[in-house]
Amino acid sequence: MALSSAGDAKKLSALHWAINNPRMSVSSSSKLVTVNLASQQLRAYENGQLVLTSKIIIGKKTTQTPVMTDLLEAI
Repeated sequence: MALSSAGDAKKLSALHWAINNPRMSVSSSSKLVTVNLASQQLRAYENGQLVLTSKIIIGKKTTQTPVMTDLLEAI
């Protein structure tokens, strides 16, 4: 995914803030996976607790990172 405008960069910055803001908490009854492209890191939460962190690889302009939204059943 390439940023094509200043507006895209602004949206990405806002998303980065929301994911990393300490006031944004993970519900204690949920499972959640977040991917932070800027820090190249995946975080998985279960029952409000961080259970997995992993380094990720980000694509290039010629081999762009796939965009995905889906329900995960297992990691």
